[in-house]
Amino acid sequence: MNKQIKNNQLRLSDVNKEVTLYGWVANKRRFGELNFVDLRDKFGITQLVFNTPIHFTKESVLKVTGKVVARKDPNLDLPTGQVEVLVSDYQVLSLSKEQLPFQIRDDIEVKEELRLEYRYLDLRRPVMQKNIKFRNDFIFALREFLQKNDFTEIETPILSKATPEGARDFLVPTRNDANQFYALPQLDIEVSFTDVEVFQSYIEKMIAYAIKQTLNREIKVPFDRVDFDECIDKYGTDKPDFRYTKFLQSIPEFCNSSDFSIIKDAPSKRLLKIDELITKKDFKKLEEIAKKNGVNALFYFTYDNQVVETNYANKIPAEEIQQLVNSQEVKNGSYFVCVGKYDKVTQALGALRVELNSWYNWANPDELDFKWIVNWPMFEYDENNNSWAAAHHPFTQFETPMDQLDSLDKSQIKAKSYDLVLNGFELGSGSARIHDANMQQKMFEMIGLDKQAQEDKFGFFLKAFEYGIPPHCGIGLGLDRLVMLLTNQPTIREVIPFPKNSKNQDMMTQAPSNVSSEQLDDLYLAIKDN
Repeated sequence: MNKQIKNNQLRLSDVNKEVTLYGWVANKRRFGELNFVDLRDKFGITQLVFNTPIHFTKESVLKVTGKVVARKDPNLDLPTGQVEVLVSDYQVLSLSKEQLPFQIRDDIEVKEELRLEYRYLDLRRPVMQKNIKFRNDFIFALREFLQKNDFTEIETPILSKATPEGARDFLVPTRNDANQFYALPQLDIEVSFTDVEVFQSYIEKMIAYAIKQTLNREIKVPFDRVDFDECIDKYGTDKPDFRYTKFLQSIPEFCNSSDFSIIKDAPSKRLLKIDELITKKDFKKLEEIAKKNGVNALFYFTYDNQVVETNYANKIPAEEIQQLVNSQEVKNGSYFVCVGKYDKVTQALGALRVELNSWYNWANPDELDFKWIVNWPMFEYDENNNSWAAAHHPFTQFETPMDQLDSLDKSQIKAKSYDLVLNGFELGSGSARIHDANMQQKMFEMIGLDKQAQEDKFGFFLKAFEYGIPPHCGIGLGLDRLVMLLTNQPTIREVIPFPKNSKNQDMMTQAPSNVSSEQLDDLYLAIKDN
């Protein structure tokens, strides 16, 4: 009986064996009367030799039978490169079109939309095979760690109640009632009878274990903790890339002796200084980014051995610029100044910091710098609704003592919440959850939910408080983003088998798509014109 062999297995020790192989035609070429074919499966490539005419195209699926022989000209770049299979019989299991949308190679330049439309072809490329295999192995390692540490995997309902902490993008209608919808919940990790530090330690060890199992790489644990306020103040974002410095600096004295009131009277003045010299053309790009992030103007100047170029030479006195330069350890470089409200100023300069790193590659691409962002604000102000809302979700414990809540401004109250970030990306967000009914009631009151609203939105949840809720911590991890970073891919679409594009469209299945009026009626839905 012929034995089916994987396409990365055959060696010189297999010479003269009769084997059966399956796979896709990766390449074919003719040399005299002989036809050479590279047969590919997810494991590797085997060279086939046909001494008869062949009638199939690239990417056709074959079953072949033949004898293993030694190659006269070995290809040492392949594990199977010292042998080939002399085909005695073959069957075309599925014939491919001759004209492919793109070649099945890594070194191709093709639009992402086309790759997503023909995802079943794109997934045959070696880099995609590698990414998907890594994703599988990494998730397996996470599960393995959790299993070894007495975690239980529980499948929560795919369709659940819509709540303020749930998914905002997708509501699922039901044909049973015209006014009711399900929501799609996320997966997360929960630990009861623990505190934040112990819970975070579990997550750190789990990630370190999975990275060791898949990349054979050690990472430092415990991860450093960084205060939320420090992140905003020094980096201008709640998910900084800590692999490079380039901190934001407070410059409260800048232009105080000038008549330029826009800077002089600003409530917040901050500086981002880099050692590189930018051009006026570069500045225009950065100015646009700053304005998109909420500031009205971006001031800049370059200093190169006492030669100054600035966009506001007639407004900012030379002595003010010189004083700012003198305050820096490295004086040459480019200086970016933002003024205005603190949150907008830090946000704008934080966005510039990220953009400039993409230009100058300050960050070490091989470094994995995990950090916990802690001491988050409990509330954030919604300027559109002129009201305070939960910054994380309304089930987060207070870090601020309960007896101080009424005496503090809401902006000063802290939460027992935490984010895990890696190299400028948020990997997960979590918190210690409220298990005390009085604390939960206080939280709802502080975000303006009356008794009826509490019952309507969270009645099922509040009912559980009547039967004993353990202290517990949790986090929702973005595994796609983590796998993306560990494989050095530019987007999560490179590590998801069948992703949506940036517009939430599935190019392969052409979803979302139009549905019939009968289907809409069945779900009590109607289409409204904008």
